[in-house]
Amino acid sequence: MLGRCLGVIILWSLSLNALAIQNADLIKNLTSRLHPLPQGGTLIKSFTNHSQSYIYDQALAIIAFAKQGHQRKAKNLLKALAHLQRTDGSLYFSYYLN
Repeated sequence: MLGRCLGVIILWSLSLNALAIQNADLIKNLTSRLHPLPQGGTLIKSFTNHSQSYIYDQALAIIAFAKQGHQRKAKNLLKALAHLQRTDGSLYFSYYLN
């Protein structure tokens, strides 16, 4: 029970920290991480010091861009994911951007 409570408290505190980031700063940061793909679309670079891109980060970036009115950026992320989608409909967990 203590573990569950601690987990809830940690998630709650993380969500408060996330709220402290201003929307404009968030969009600016995400925009600086956009990486164009040769086949079309863009992906968010998940880390500033690595060239890996995780699907979960793409989903969060799509939500953030769409919510803040940056529809073109959200659509470019979706376009990249559509190009990366496998024939069975799945995506890999992450992609290297180099």
